[in-house]
Amino acid sequence: MMADCPNEDSLRLLLGGNRDPASDDPSDDPSDELIEHVGECEACQERLERLADVGVAEDDRLETLLGDVDLAWPTDAFGKDLSFDLDPLAEQTKPDRFQADCYDEPTLAQTQDMSSRPTVGAAKSKPKGDAFVGEFGDYELLRQIGAGGMGLVFKARQKSANRIVALKLIRPDQLSILTPERAETWKKRFRAEAQAAARLDHDHVVTIYDVGEVDGTLYFSMQFIDGPSLSSVVQKSPIENRRVAALMAKVAFAVDHAHQNGILHRDLKPQNILLRESRESSFSDAATVASSHTFDPGLHGRDSVARSPTDRRGVDRAADFSERPYVADFGLAKATDEGIASSTHTGEVMGSPSFMSPEQAQDASRCTKSSDIYSLGATLYFCLTGRPPFRSASAIETLRQVIDEDPVEPRELNRAIDADLQTITLKALSKEPSKRYPSAADLADDLNRYLRGEPILARPVGRIERSIRWCRRNPVVASLASGIALLLILVATISLLSSMRLRQHVRRESEARAEAEEFFSVSLNVIHDMVTSYASDSLEHVPQMQTARRDLLLRALSLYKRLSQSRPSNPQLWSQYARTRYRIALLHSLLGETQQAENAFADTIEVLESLIDESPGDIELKAQWARSHTMLGETLRITAADDARKHFDLGLALQTKLHRQFPANTDYKLERSRTLNNLGLLLTQTGEFSLAEVNFNAAIELLKELAEDGSIQVEDRSSFLADLARSQINLGVLLRKLPDRVKDARRSYMRAIKNLESTLTLQPDNRDRQFRLAVAEVDLGNLLLTESDGEKELALTYANDASDRFAKLIDEFPGIPIYHYESANAANSAAGALAMLGRRQQSMSRFQTAIDRLKIMTDEFPEFTETEARVHSLRGRLLGGIGFLHSQQGDWETAKEFVDQAIASQRAALLRQPKNPEIQEFLEQHLGFEKSVSERLND
Repeated sequence: MMADCPNEDSLRLLLGGNRDPASDDPSDDPSDELIEHVGECEACQERLERLADVGVAEDDRLETLLGDVDLAWPTDAFGKDLSFDLDPLAEQTKPDRFQADCYDEPTLAQTQDMSSRPTVGAAKSKPKGDAFVGEFGDYELLRQIGAGGMGLVFKARQKSANRIVALKLIRPDQLSILTPERAETWKKRFRAEAQAAARLDHDHVVTIYDVGEVDGTLYFSMQFIDGPSLSSVVQKSPIENRRVAALMAKVAFAVDHAHQNGILHRDLKPQNILLRESRESSFSDAATVASSHTFDPGLHGRDSVARSPTDRRGVDRAADFSERPYVADFGLAKATDEGIASSTHTGEVMGSPSFMSPEQAQDASRCTKSSDIYSLGATLYFCLTGRPPFRSASAIETLRQVIDEDPVEPRELNRAIDADLQTITLKALSKEPSKRYPSAADLADDLNRYLRGEPILARPVGRIERSIRWCRRNPVVASLASGIALLLILVATISLLSSMRLRQHVRRESEARAEAEEFFSVSLNVIHDMVTSYASDSLEHVPQMQTARRDLLLRALSLYKRLSQSRPSNPQLWSQYARTRYRIALLHSLLGETQQAENAFADTIEVLESLIDESPGDIELKAQWARSHTMLGETLRITAADDARKHFDLGLALQTKLHRQFPANTDYKLERSRTLNNLGLLLTQTGEFSLAEVNFNAAIELLKELAEDGSIQVEDRSSFLADLARSQINLGVLLRKLPDRVKDARRSYMRAIKNLESTLTLQPDNRDRQFRLAVAEVDLGNLLLTESDGEKELALTYANDASDRFAKLIDEFPGIPIYHYESANAANSAAGALAMLGRRQQSMSRFQTAIDRLKIMTDEFPEFTETEARVHSLRGRLLGGIGFLHSQQGDWETAKEFVDQAIASQRAALLRQPKNPEIQEFLEQHLGFEKSVSERLND
């Protein structure tokens, strides 16, 4: 076994199947050791795939691997040299097109067999000067017209019959580099192809004339078709509806004939369907087959059953198109009986990825007649749209799409496609074999029904089936959306019942209206409860939940909008109607749609004011009005502080009045505490620290009262404690900014941590609380670094505890970017503590760990990393810390490099949040440090 991977020259040698033409060294031949290594090395297989470009190119052609080297094979077998010029500027003789496309694109079986890579490059080549006349047994070779993995195809003249044929030969040069077992496998496949095609006798299958062997070279001769493949025709433009239907009906009957004779093709694709111009004036039973060459006219249709007005060949008389399709290349054919041998093994994937069925993509041994029907559907799709149903940059990704995804509907790619033809195509392309046409003849019959203008038997996929398919592809979102789905069913059912009752009891209009309004109220409550659950902050910390959460909230938003279209006539429902308008605004806010949220909250306030004018005694309408103002204030807090302050003040004034009027009402107390907390954040942001502290303390007192109420349930108590901890942390952040208040800030943080630990005692599996506790520990550790030396060890302890919590969260939920960010932030705090304790080496290691975690974020969550200002700012702090450590060692040049990077990162953060004072402060610190370092360097 080779110790190291081979270089690219060796891989190219293996791909070419020959030694270097410029070398006389026999050792240049690909060795068994090289072949064995590539067979076991995934990295080398990927390199081979890139070198060979096994995907379908834009011109649907596999490029030559030999460049302008002459292909001088074979000489011994023929007794004379039949070299071909591969120069694209050679004599512009019109190329013969029989099966040229059949060998342009290797099948997946060929690309997977690395030890038998085809030497490609002779397809469509021109002879030097006049046409060659080479003797090969009973045949005179005229020119090469195709090349495949193990075979070459020549245009030839059969001397005994005096007719032009296509002669396919197995390649001894390729066989010679294989092990005896692999060589025998290819011989078996070559014989199987000839045997499979020879068993067929149909107007639209290329006829096999002769099978034999000359000087050890296997061959078979077949009907020569002077015409392009479907692939070549479609390269110019998609084929018109009726023309492609007529062509594919004939092809489908030919495939059905093969199935009736126990043959599966397994590689049906546009390249393997050849077209010949017909000289028949019309398609009739009496017409004779004629062309510029000699053909064998003694062919018969698939059966003798009359299919008027379709003849026994399966040809629609009404579709009088002038070309005749022929199915060719049975190189991957398989017998369904014991008539011929098959080399397929369980688990082997054989065929052309873009045109193979899902079951064939997983295991070629599972192929059935239905697999060929799928390939016919894929070919039909290609002819109509100009592209296959699935095609990706690599064969592996294409196979994954074939197995897991549904194709884009043809009419989305080409609006000129008839709806019935699209339905036929998609039925043939069904993922489940049982949902395809029972036989290729049934597919042909439906195509002929379409041509005759009769109703087709296939039916388009309905909404229910599409929903089922979507659920299978998106199981996580589907399961989370089941509640919404059930609600929609409930809404539809109740609406239907209401509609029926309205029709049946027209005279009972008032009763029906009451019923509808009751339904409005029930539906609103159900949606409200569901949205409250799905809008929970904790759902942000569930894998894949952001996408699912957004999807669910958008669905709820749509329902709310539908419910709000008709204003209820019953005044008792006005508050619920206003509540609907409020939830629309709140959903926009949860979805991050700031401008839409601002407009929706303003609209809600306007609606509420009109309702309050009509019903001034409705307390719930007033509470909703206050709530709307405070939420509008929170929406504007970062971008428009002055406007936000006005809305906070309006909402808080009414909330304070309602709380004092109804002191036992828990909801009023909780809403007031949240407004006080958010107003405190705004005042901290605007520098009004004293007033901010008053608001935070007021919020904390209200939340303490709620958390200490012995009558509340465990879940509510846990929620109140979490809110209390949040306000205490916000107070701690504020107190850190005030002179001589660090100890007060520390106490506030420690109380918050104690309360968060209490919530975890009540609800130990709550990941949101675990996350908030870790964040609080990081903040407290950073705070302790500003105190005396004795507190730095404690700061390190808090940072390490937080790192452990984040590591556990990342292990359980690696797909949540905020966990990675905070983990890097915790490592930064630990590195700072170690630096201040004089442990420079450990500090440098922790700084590097934090940078590595940000690198992981950049790779795995590029959008989050790019758009979040805090990520860029944290990177700046880390780089600044490393620069500081280098400066302590006197390495001023390295320190300068790192601080310059830190400044660039902070400026990048400010571009994303220009008004963030904390980022501005970090930038100023880095600039000051850079100045000091520069002075040192200039001394």
